[in-house]
Amino acid sequence: MFTGIVEHSAKILEKDADKLTVEHPGWTDLQQGQSIAVNGCCLTIIDHTPQAMSFELSPETLGKTNLGTLSLGKSANLERAMKLGHRLDGHLVSGHVDDQGTILSIQPQNNYHHIEIEFDSHFCPWLISKGSITVDGVSLTLNEIKKNMSCFSVMIIPHTFANTRFGSYQEGDRVNLEFDLVAKYIQNMMQLEGNIDATPRS
Repeated sequence: MFTGIVEHSAKILEKDADKLTVEHPGWTDLQQGQSIAVNGCCLTIIDHTPQAMSFELSPETLGKTNLGTLSLGKSANLERAMKLGHRLDGHLVSGHVDDQGTILSIQPQNNYHHIEIEFDSHFCPWLISKGSITVDGVSLTLNEIKKNMSCFSVMIIPHTFANTRFGSYQEGDRVNLEFDLVAKYIQNMMQLEGNIDATPRS
């Protein structure tokens, strides 16, 4: 489990059909087999050196996330798995990406940035205004949801813009989305009890 609080933005060093290597973030507690959220996708460390760490990319990961399209030299958001007993500064994040969204607009507002992201409308039941969403591994609050346009907006503070991939986004970029874990569990329980058919529809 993760919290959506990005710890490091690392450069992509190598990438092939099923392997991704990023620069080492300088953490001293890394071990082979550990889970790291890379752009919000839970990956397993298969190898690491003082300079780099590597992960395998399954076909499911390549199909669901933007990891397969990242260019060498670009950055990826990194977060280590949360520790029980520590503060939960973001929200509960599984690292299991639901889908990809598309950056529609990036509008500076004083020192902040208002960003609109297009998403598949059949995920609308999992979104509420002022609820939580994870974008490329960053825990964010939903400002507004435009269900008729299949897009939502978030406001990015200067710290997040400077220390994550948000500072390099351009309109049209694809981002990984993980919708609120609690919303998904509630929907599943309601379906099992037969109270409502809340299945997201395409």
